[in-house]
Amino acid sequence: AAFASSLCKAIAAELPTTISRASLIELPYYEFVPELDDEETLRRQHAAIVDEVRATRVEDMDVTYQWVGTELRRHVRRYRAVGRALEADAAAAAGGDRSLLRRGGRYVVTGGLGALGREVVRLLLDDDDCAGCRVLVIGRQSASDAAAQLAALGAEGRLTYASVDLGADYTALRDALGKFCDGGGPLTACLHLAGTYGRATAAELSSDALATATRAKAAGAVHLHRAAIELEQHPAFVHFGSVATTFAGHGLGGYAAGNEFLEWFASYQRERCAVDARCIAWASWGGLGISARDETLGMASWLAPL
Repeated sequence: AAFASSLCKAIAAELPTTISRASLIELPYYEFVPELDDEETLRRQHAAIVDEVRATRVEDMDVTYQWVGTELRRHVRRYRAVGRALEADAAAAAGGDRSLLRRGGRYVVTGGLGALGREVVRLLLDDDDCAGCRVLVIGRQSASDAAAQLAALGAEGRLTYASVDLGADYTALRDALGKFCDGGGPLTACLHLAGTYGRATAAELSSDALATATRAKAAGAVHLHRAAIELEQHPAFVHFGSVATTFAGHGLGGYAAGNEFLEWFASYQRERCAVDARCIAWASWGGLGISARDETLGMASWLAPL
């Protein structure tokens, strides 16, 4: 289910003349409803499916049903404008310090030293609120190939690089994270930027291709979470997602699915693990990273880059 909604949206974009609506509909696992017999329980769930198939609500692309007493309630996933979300977060944080920018903090940045990675690392190193912080950058590029980029960022002694395939090599990740934490203060935050971008229609996405498209984001996030637990660290997590999960376009099913997993996983971390975790659904970064190659990310042309 963590991948399904984005794949549905991509299918609808890829087959617009054939499919007018592609939605993810989640029904509850088989539940015993004391006031209803089994036949009536199944009848109501089947009726919900029929209603969805016949519905003309094409904008309702992510629907969940839950039993509340004898009523099968319909919930539709909605999105808030970023500005309103940030205002709500600021109001909730009033009277407390939720900022992740800490003097002397220790940060992990995944995704290597691409254009976006360099911008994030530079922000951490140069911001007065992060004075004296240390940063571990994790990427697949070899340390020798990354040397020039590290030198350009300066901050000698505050910046460490580890060449690790985040989504595939958990042992190497844990070792790099353990070495960075050894003898230092606690981890402040993990900023998870890693990802793989490519175009393939849903019909072209084999199980292996989907695994490759989502590994850095999905497996990478899980590996980071697991390594932090094993090392008895309690960092906040900031997952860099994408509006592709909402506006997945032609050929973006795999990419959008990986980002959708990050949204689900951040929720899991908050609700099940008491971790300060969030996933930010970014639009394209005008001229940086992926958007330097594909500015609209295959989505609507009216989505302005940042």
